[in-house]
Amino acid sequence: MSHYYNNNINLKAINVPIQWDIEKVKEFKKCSEDQIYFIKTYCKVVHVDHGLMNFGLWPFQENMINTFEQNRFVISKMPRQVGKTTTVCAYILHKMLFNQNYQVAILANKDAQAREILSRVKLMF
Repeated sequence: MSHYYNNNINLKAINVPIQWDIEKVKEFKKCSEDQIYFIKTYCKVVHVDHGLMNFGLWPFQENMINTFEQNRFVISKMPRQVGKTTTVCAYILHKMLFNQNYQVAILANKDAQAREILSRVKLMF
């Protein structure tokens, strides 16, 4: 039996024990309390020129995340191709990882678009 989920060395299988030390607990707490830190440190995106890399947020993307956190309903008027969807994917991932029983629905105008958004969340994970 593999100790990894789907043979991915970055993902432990279910019920595989993890050795927690003080530093890991502090890092987990920091990530759970600070979405921006978690996203910048642990979320990966695929860049056209550089391949897989850390998600470096622009200030307006940080503002988006803070606005989501402070408001239940948000409407954003923004141009195309500025990373809105990717930012929301990172926010969703944080919410799912650090909140119990958190449910997410990914809705889009076409099935393929919803699946593509889900694949971005999975890649970040």
